[in-house]
Amino acid sequence: MYGLAISISNKTIITYKLEKSEIHVGKGPLNDLLLPDNEISNYHFLLNNIGNRCTLIDKSGNGVTVNGSRISNVELNEGDVITLGSICARFININEEAFVAEKTEQKSGDYTAVLDRKKAGEKSGKFEGSLTIQGVEPKKYMLSEKAVTIGSSENNSIVLSDRFLSSFHCRIFKEEGKYFIADAGSTNGTFINGVRVQVSELPDGSRISLGKSELFFSLSETDDGSKKNFSGMISVSEKMKDIFRYIEKISTSDATVLITGETGTGKELVAKAVHRFSKRAGGPFIPINCAAIAKDVMESELFGHEKGAFTGALGLRKGAFEEADRGTLFLDEVGEIPMDIQTKLLRAVEYGEIKRVGANRPIHISTRIIAATNRNLPAEVKSGRFREDLYYRLGVIPVNLPPLRERPGDVSTIARHMVADLSGGRKKLDDEAIKRLETYSWPGNVRELKNVLTRAIVLSDSPIMGPDALEFIPAVLSDLIESGQAFSNGKTLAAIEKTAVLAELDRQGGDMGKTAEILGISQSSLGDKLRSWENSGK
Repeated sequence: MYGLAISISNKTIITYKLEKSEIHVGKGPLNDLLLPDNEISNYHFLLNNIGNRCTLIDKSGNGVTVNGSRISNVELNEGDVITLGSICARFININEEAFVAEKTEQKSGDYTAVLDRKKAGEKSGKFEGSLTIQGVEPKKYMLSEKAVTIGSSENNSIVLSDRFLSSFHCRIFKEEGKYFIADAGSTNGTFINGVRVQVSELPDGSRISLGKSELFFSLSETDDGSKKNFSGMISVSEKMKDIFRYIEKISTSDATVLITGETGTGKELVAKAVHRFSKRAGGPFIPINCAAIAKDVMESELFGHEKGAFTGALGLRKGAFEEADRGTLFLDEVGEIPMDIQTKLLRAVEYGEIKRVGANRPIHISTRIIAATNRNLPAEVKSGRFREDLYYRLGVIPVNLPPLRERPGDVSTIARHMVADLSGGRKKLDDEAIKRLETYSWPGNVRELKNVLTRAIVLSDSPIMGPDALEFIPAVLSDLIESGQAFSNGKTLAAIEKTAVLAELDRQGGDMGKTAEILGISQSSLGDKLRSWENSGK
């Protein structure tokens, strides 16, 4: 039996068996084989498949390209390549014993190509992912087959009761470690994060829209269940896996989210995951580090300004709230916002209403707010440095991230992944290095771990890095220890930290941003330390 191997960008998407004597091919919905490409005519060509002969007849009026030449009528030979826009169809002889086709339900207007195939004797393998079908009761499907089909017909791997879905709507498959989705000639289309696609790579955290249905794709456990990768966050810790499941659940709401946790725990990654799994995934994600904005320009940065509102305002400028309209605004280090700006922020969060600096009228926006802080906001409220009403308005849905030291098994798991990623697979950690990493307390959490590993990769000449390649303390503190200054006069660990931090700040000419980066902490954490030392007089 003959068939067409359909490929895009040299990747075979489907294999279509020529089981009928006449096969109509084009982008129109009534073709036997529907190929979605704008350069293809509604009825592009006809295949007369009789006996051992297959003849291609042009129906487009412009000719069909076969083996690089434009023809109107030709008998096909095994191996001939038909070019149709971005799609290639290779004429092949299908060995019945080599392929076992999935059932397909052929109805007028449906995609009638074989939607899945498996080599005889080949194990099905496993996806390392899952699909969550959104609804009142979200339902999760683990992708345990080599490929899955989705549609309203009961012959699909995943059947959805949605009258806006085609019988066979789309297909998800994995090739060379990556995930892809292919529209199966559906009537209403397949959308990834709000963009209509024909064939597309499927990134972790993608939102898939089919008809009226919403599906969310996420990477999950490996075959042995040892690791979970969720929107770039890797963990074997049950605490983090609970948070991953929590994120999937809360993302469907537009309620504000407040992410708390120590510096370096991955608060921005969580914010991005909430955005990716939300209905706003097709909109912008605008991150703002409130600790890095000077207080005198913060109002303009958040809410924008009108032309001439102040000296230097040469034109109208949209603020972060407007930039994030119909999307998500991530306010990192929200505890650093001054009290006078907090009042205006409260109105924006509560009423979806902002006013540019120098404007007479407010603007209505639809922006979801996700805030984050490593400060103790209840304590800030009690001290009068943070508005109580704003705190409760931001913290409708709280997410508290555990520090790395409270996540058993994550240090070694994350470290191995980071080294492979940062070195391009050229370097590895030996067992002794892993043991040393696991016994460290990681005050800077995952951010500090990345800094330590980055230094090791840059400075180590060996492809196998041992414990000697790891440096856990700033270079300035190493210098102090070697000179004996660190422990002179019976200094405590806190005093040693102060000495190291102030020395590094002096070395950087008072630049807090550069100092914080070298120390592996956030600028706000550095500010907290400096203020506490100033207030204590120590």
